[in-house]
This record gives sequence, C-alpha cells and structure tokens, in this order.
Amino acid sequence: MPENSQVPPDPQVSTGDLFRLVQQLCLSYDLAQNRYRSQLELNDSDLRALNLLRTVDPVSPGTLGRYLGLSSAGSTTVLDRLESRGFVSRHAHGADRRRTVIGPGANYPHCTGPGLALLRNLHRLCEQLDEPGRVRVADLLRQASEELAASSLPAAGPAPTQTDEPAK
Repeated sequence: MPENSQVPPDPQVSTGDLFRLVQQLCLSYDLAQNRYRSQLELNDSDLRALNLLRTVDPVSPGTLGRYLGLSSAGSTTVLDRLESRGFVSRHAHGADRRRTVIGPGANYPHCTGPGLALLRNLHRLCEQLDEPGRVRVADLLRQASEELAASSLPAAGPAPTQTDEPAK
C-alpha cells in the first residue's frame, strides 16, 4: 500500500484527498481480488463470472458471454468449469423454460474477508447519511458505473446481439 494512504489529520479533506483514497480503494480491491482468485484456484474469467452473479440476477449465458467478452463456446467453457466445482448451477428461466439462467451453486463462494469488510464499511458510511445524502451517493455510483461500462464498449461496429434468445 502506498505510504500516503491515510487522510491527512487536518479536518479539511480536499477533493484531491478523496480522489486518492478512491484510487487506493480500487488498487486495494484489485489486490484482494487477485488473492481471492488464487485462494479459489480460479482464472480471471471464472472470478469475473462469479462477481457478475453477485450483482446481476438472473444471469443468462449470453449476458455472461457479453460481460466477459467471450463467444458462446467460451462462456460455455467457463460455465462448465464453474458448474463442475459446484460454484454455479444452470436452470430453466422461470417465465420461459426454453431459456437458461445461471445462479449460485452449492459451493458458491459467498463474499468473505476483505470483500465483506468493504461492505461493512460502506454500510457504516451509509448509516451516517440522511436520505438525500444516500440518494446523491446512489446517483453518483450509478452514473460512475454507467460511464465506466460505456467506456468499455467497442468504439465502432455493430451492437452485440442477443445469443441467449430461444430458437424460433
């Protein structure tokens, strides 16, 4: 961790201080994810797939493939690996049995360690905010997520197609 990872003791915290702390949080999170991936003996795509399950419900194989930047065959390979270890399970979509959705399996690694500590700290922070403050933070996080997601899309070319639609 960088030496300047602490907020200065001065009660005044500048925007630059907050920016550095957010950058350090991202770096620390990345390092924790690397350790977590190693502990679970997963490759990057497999861990990213599990993390997608933490945030999107339900997840279709097509959504997973687009998120990971994989072909249908590539996402099937990831799912096969994760399913063989009991991390995920595939089942029929509730409204359309022709579609498949992915959910946590019997051995799904729930959030633990540093990830859980991060969630607890965020929970404590949110408890200190009034409702308008929580709404502003939620809007900020939504906007930042949308902008990051948009910046990761291909610059040109056709939009991704739905590969998880039922055959006609």
